[in-house]
Amino acid sequence: MPAADERVIHPYDEARSEIQTGDVLLYRGKSIMSRCIQTASQGPYSHVGLAGWVNGSEYARLFAYEMHAFAGGSATHLRSHAELWPGQIDVYHVSDMHVVFKQDSQNGKLQGYPKTYNRRKAMALMAEFCEPGAYGWHHLCVNALIHLPIIRWWVRPPTDDQINDRSRPPFCSEAVAYVLKHAFTDVVLNTPDHWTKPYDLAQSPLLHYKFTLGQPNYTSAQAMERGVFCCRPT
Repeated sequence: MPAADERVIHPYDEARSEIQTGDVLLYRGKSIMSRCIQTASQGPYSHVGLAGWVNGSEYARLFAYEMHAFAGGSATHLRSHAELWPGQIDVYHVSDMHVVFKQDSQNGKLQGYPKTYNRRKAMALMAEFCEPGAYGWHHLCVNALIHLPIIRWWVRPPTDDQINDRSRPPFCSEAVAYVLKHAFTDVVLNTPDHWTKPYDLAQSPLLHYKFTLGQPNYTSAQAMERGVFCCRPT
């Protein structure tokens, strides 16, 4: 994770073609609620989403898939996020391949199993969470309570990665952790999905900072005239 003076800020219109489906978007919020999340997680991030390209009849659209506290699951144009929060959205690249080592049940030897990040599957899984009004308030509140003084001295979060509670809607980082686990691999070890915080994802060795989104150079109308919307990722 970059320090404040190490971040590279690119205007949205220049950075957009460098963003891939499945890239992770980490937000440095400035609201009171964001400050509370940052304090509890001891990190600079308060929210997380996933980038995804959708090809329309004329233009390729870049969306941010997210679980929003007051709107539920949604997919909105990433351009609008860059306009609202310039300099507050860090884009992280997820490694395309990872080797998981497991002990062979037959000969007892350690075997390496390569895993490839399926970016389209990640976007499809994230899209399944896009249900207006559905949000993981229960898990979020439990997460917040366990980080309060005194309580955190006596209660420890579980470390079993296999614990998954899909009976309730997820909150933002829970959804992204779940999606990455099923489209790639477990990027935050020893932490169940519903205990994963945005800052945990940023610290994963499988996520790499690319740049920070700055204010777009053009308005939406100007971008359409210049054909910026037509730019598709390589």
